[in-house]
Amino acid sequence: MSTSSSNNFTKRNMVARVLVIGATGNVGSQVVKEFDKNDEGVVIRLVTSCPEVAKKWRPEGHDAAVLDLN
Repeated sequence: MSTSSSNNFTKRNMVARVLVIGATGNVGSQVVKEFDKNDEGVVIRLVTSCPEVAKKWRPEGHDAAVLDLN
């Protein structure tokens, strides 16, 4: 298999991954809303500094992580 064929195979089978840091903020929350409308082919992980918010997101079907950048 040539390198070109190998790269095409990899690109077709890759899933886009998006990490939304500050998903509860003004911009981040709007980004989340847009992805909720159509996230086909995209894996989204939401990040917040608040563990309670992450717990709330998980049952709603979101992949959530807690990260404190302070």
